[in-house]
Formats: sequence, structure tokens, C-alpha cells
Amino acid sequence: MNARALRTGLATLLICVIAGCSTGPLRDDPPDAAPAVDPPSAETGTPGLIYVDPRADVDEPETEERTFESYPGTGEFFDREAAGRTPAPDVDDGEIIFNFEGESLSEVVKAILGDLLQENYVIGPNLQGNVTFSTSKPVPMSQVMPILEMLLSWNNATLVYKDGRYHVLPINRAIQGQLRPVIGPSQGQRGYEVRAFPLEYISPSEMEKLLRPYAKETAFINVDNLRGLLILGGTRQELQNYEETIGIFDVDWLSGMSVGIYPLERVEVETVVTELESVFGEGAGTPLAGMFRFLAIERLNAVMVITPQPEYLDTAAEWVERLDRGGSEAGVRLYVYEVKNVKATDLADTLNQVFGEGSNRSSGRDRNRSN
Repeated sequence: MNARALRTGLATLLICVIAGCSTGPLRDDPPDAAPAVDPPSAETGTPGLIYVDPRADVDEPETEERTFESYPGTGEFFDREAAGRTPAPDVDDGEIIFNFEGESLSEVVKAILGDLLQENYVIGPNLQGNVTFSTSKPVPMSQVMPILEMLLSWNNATLVYKDGRYHVLPINRAIQGQLRPVIGPSQGQRGYEVRAFPLEYISPSEMEKLLRPYAKETAFINVDNLRGLLILGGTRQELQNYEETIGIFDVDWLSGMSVGIYPLERVEVETVVTELESVFGEGAGTPLAGMFRFLAIERLNAVMVITPQPEYLDTAAEWVERLDRGGSEAGVRLYVYEVKNVKATDLADTLNQVFGEGSNRSSGRDRNRSN
């Protein structure tokens, strides 16, 4: 480099320094850097510029509310209208007076069936007994046959109408070879009969449990769950009482029940069901015993609650939520994280190497430093 070129370079440098002094201090920003723009406030904005909040890309965790499935029922398990009916009063004027003082059973049958009602009858062999019965007021004619059947039942006998005449027989011999089951109203019944009652909503075995306290021991002839039939035997009045009682309880039981399904998050379903049974179950010894049934649905890890009261579904949901909490001991829970920047399999392998079995904290820190 000669002296002339050196003088030319120094002069150029001096001009640049003077130009810099005249335009202000030097800046560290690159020549093509965009000027900094303050984000606009809510009141005033900068026209032509769009401000993007850097926090907008962050996904806020959504808090999922626990959802309970409830199916309230009607809460009706018997026919209120049928249960509220009262027997119609007898409007017939009384005209018959009875006064039996230790009379033999055969004499009573002769006086009522033969002399009063003018009916043909046959008295079975070895049928014995005495009757004492009197009325202070006259009774109507419509009550004469029920009174005779009542007097015979006191002596374990009954009337069976067959071949145009009444047969006076012991009750234990009144069915075999004499009667068959019939279906229909009892208005035309004469004497002892066997009737089949078809049931719509309740099994005959369950109806037997409900009806047994109101029926005679000899009333139940057959309980047929396969055909849904309850076969009973009795006099006209007895069968009418049985029919009315069956009508009270043979209602849609399933629509009356209320059902709820409550999923669990922290505790196993068998544990919660055991705890609920100890508080509300039949063996709890509380007034609520029998009002709840708890079933464990392991496939859903949920508790199914069955109750006859629709209002109890909300109460059951509150107690399930109270009991579905972890204890002080360590437990296992399931968490799901959405991975954005790497493959989930690669991240899982890395986490297993750091926190999985066979690793320790020091080795994890060393790997982090090396990476």
C-alpha cells in the first residue's frame, strides 16, 4: 500500500466519524431492525399495527366438572286409588235371623242350604262339628251364603258346587278331583273355587310374600313364575279380597325406582361401596336401612345407586363425592399431557430413563447437564 492510498483511507474514516457525531450517538441495533412498538392499551390503539399477546398460545387447563347420571323414577310402588277404596255398604234390608246353640254341622247345613235356600246338597262322610251362632239384628239374604261358608270354615269344611248341587267337604279334599283353575271375575262364583291371577309387573313369588299376611294358609295352591300366575283357592269373599290386594301391589315397580350412576376418580369402587353399605345399607341399623342399594360397576369404576325415593339421588351423589378422596398414603393416578414440540414416544423414553426404575436422581441430573 503506498502513501497516497493510506491518506485516502484516513480521510474517509474521518468523514464517517464526523457524520456520526452530527447525527447522534451510535446504536447497537442492526440497520434493518424494526422499531420497538409498545402494546396498545385498552383505551387507545395504534392504527395499522396488530398486537399479539404472547400468552395467547398457552392452553389454560380446563377444569372438568364431575358428571353424574341420574334417572329419577315416579316413586309409586302401589295403586293409591285401589288402596283407598272402601267396601260398598249393603243396602239390602235385613230379614233373616240366626240362632244356633251348639247345633251339629249337618243340622246347620240342612237349615240354611235345604230349608232356607232350597238348594240340593251332599254332606261328605266323617264330617263332624258343632256350631254356635246368633244374630241380634236381621241380616240380608245376600249375606246368608257367606255366613254358611264362615261357619263351615270354623270346622275345616267348605262348599264345592258340582253337578248342580253343593258338596260339603273338608277343605283338604275340596280341590283334588273336584276343581280346576279359572280366570275371570268372581261375581258368578258358587262355593269354593280355584282361581289363577295373571300378574303384569311383579313375579308371583314376590306377590306371595306380599299377600301371605292377608291370606289363609290353605289359599296358596301354586306359584308359577314361568307363566306369571298366582293360583289361589278360597270362597267368593276370600278371592275378592285376594284380587283387590293383588291389584294394589301389582304396579310398574321398575318405573318407580330411581337409579344413579356415579363415576369415581381417586378410590376403587369396591372400597366406596363397602363404606356406603356400612352407613346406608340394610345392616346399618338406621331408619334408612333398605332405602338404598349400591352396586359396584368395575368396568366404569362407578357406583350404581338404586333407591325408591327420587330425592335421595342428590344425597347419594354428595356422599359419593365425599368418600371419593385419597388418603395420606401414596396412591397411583392417571395424568394425560399433550406433547407439542417432540414426539410423545421420544419424550416417554426420556422420562422413563430419568424417573423410571433403575434410575436415580444424580444420574438424571448428569444427563440433563450433558444434554
